[in-house]
Amino acid sequence: MISLTLPTNFVAIDTETNGLYVWRGHKPFAACGVFNSGRIVFWRDDFKGLKEICADENLHKVFFNAKFDCEMLAMIGCPVKGRVWDVRIFAHLLDGRQALNLDSVSRRYLPQEPPKVVAEIDDWMRANKIKKADKGANFKNLPPDLLKRRCIGDTSLTIKLFHRLYPVVAKTFPLLMEQEHRLIPIVSRMERRGFLIDLEEVHEQRMYLETVIEHVQQYCAGIMDNDFFNLNSPKQQRELAAKAGFIDQITIKTKKTKQPSMNAEALRGLHHPVAAMLLLGKMASQLSGTFLSQIQEHEVDSVVHAGLDSCGTLSGRFSSSKPNLLNIPAEGGHLTKEELQEQVDFTGIDLAPHIKKVFKVRPGFAHIHADKSKLEVAMLAHYTNDKVLCGILSDPSNDIHAEISQLMFESTDKGLRVRSKAVVFGYIYGAGDEVIARRVHGSISDAKEYRRKLEMLCPTIPRFKSQLATQIRDRGYIETVQGRRHYLYPGESYMAINRMCQGTGADEVKSRLPAIEEELISQYPELCPLLNIHDDIVSEVPLEQVEEILPKYKEVMERTALKYNIPLPVSVGVTTTSWADLTEIAFEDGKPVWPEGFKDANNIP
Repeated sequence: MISLTLPTNFVAIDTETNGLYVWRGHKPFAACGVFNSGRIVFWRDDFKGLKEICADENLHKVFFNAKFDCEMLAMIGCPVKGRVWDVRIFAHLLDGRQALNLDSVSRRYLPQEPPKVVAEIDDWMRANKIKKADKGANFKNLPPDLLKRRCIGDTSLTIKLFHRLYPVVAKTFPLLMEQEHRLIPIVSRMERRGFLIDLEEVHEQRMYLETVIEHVQQYCAGIMDNDFFNLNSPKQQRELAAKAGFIDQITIKTKKTKQPSMNAEALRGLHHPVAAMLLLGKMASQLSGTFLSQIQEHEVDSVVHAGLDSCGTLSGRFSSSKPNLLNIPAEGGHLTKEELQEQVDFTGIDLAPHIKKVFKVRPGFAHIHADKSKLEVAMLAHYTNDKVLCGILSDPSNDIHAEISQLMFESTDKGLRVRSKAVVFGYIYGAGDEVIARRVHGSISDAKEYRRKLEMLCPTIPRFKSQLATQIRDRGYIETVQGRRHYLYPGESYMAINRMCQGTGADEVKSRLPAIEEELISQYPELCPLLNIHDDIVSEVPLEQVEEILPKYKEVMERTALKYNIPLPVSVGVTTTSWADLTEIAFEDGKPVWPEGFKDANNIP
């Protein structure tokens, strides 16, 4: 339990390192400790005494970005024991909008204190003609006095922020404060383990995608009667849209100007062969240049150790970087099956590179994916306590969008189901009538009518939306059941339902990671969570333990940290080869029901 009283026995620690990644062998070359008593210790290369401080379980350790510093300290034989506090987490809970670096946070909460030592270091770098990209690698070469003042200054700001922020955060956000700190060692382990990558598959897919891009460029250049078409040029894209005759259909009117929107959302609703080809090129460029190239850039021995940040988003979800494994492009760029077929009909190209094939399973292991399906709709049902939504969600086997379609349109026709889904998620994501109209390939009046039908069916939803708008107007923020605050301006109230539903779901899913750690890893030490992708937690387990672990994993994932008005069911999938081969597993009487031949084909004992 979090104490509301500031601990008395603590030390703030900061490290200076020769890089950012322990899996590349980077480690500290300097460190500083500032004790609550006022004692200051600085180490440069020789870390005598630091190991004893880190190992003292009765001494609270305070960091700014504890995950990073703890990983780095372990690299020099100083594993951190005892209670760990992260001031960066405090700042994120207080206001998720703020920049989470020590300089910005200290300027906000300690305006009277001397700021970080930044200007002098920048002057030294310029004087020595060191480029910005090489700045981090040259920190070790700073003059000794300047380095020492920088390290002591950062650590002093950290301990002062701890004094200032701890009492407020402990009182206001006790649940989230505890949960975010429990995640620190878990996320470190996830990063260190990383994902195994099939580099040959990455190369083959990039070659294929480059061929697609070249074909699209030649096609668009022919339409323009030019020698070359630049897919990355907004100007040439607008000229192509004008030449093809669909620019008026994608022009968005604002108070000051009319600007065509060339994004995928606008192009996919046009049903035009040139728009389809342009969209194909954009999708291929994103897959190759943005995603696959990042994998090649950041892999180490065929493993990617993506940076995972539990404080990386406004909603409370994780963020991922280098590469971003939380936004893996779907085959076909998130198009529906009908839209994918239309793409093939218009372009003659089936863009199905199966990106998830590049993510392999280590030999002797399996991956378990546990997804809290329908989570954002379930959170909407919880907050509104809407009888229709709660009734549908009370039976996990129900297709919620088919059920709503039946109630709205008296039909579950596929096209009507798409419309009901578009308007439900339009409410959750704060989409306007224009966006909904594009998604259902209808008019603005159609979108308004669908919205009206949903509001008549579920009158608590518009009331909830109005209540949130009032809260934003009166106090400037809305607050989830876990206590996470989302600050919004009155003009941003359209985001409120999304922040409540997505934010609540994010914290609920994150609560399952400590549960897995404490209840399963204690029994199965080789079990290792790898990733939390929105509502899905992916874990690696030994192959011989899959059948034993699977029902326990599902049970832990289906439990919740808080009580909700509806159940939060979990769908579970298993793969032993690659992410692309994930197979959903049914359960009967709490035991897995394997598809015929699956266990033998995957060597599951």
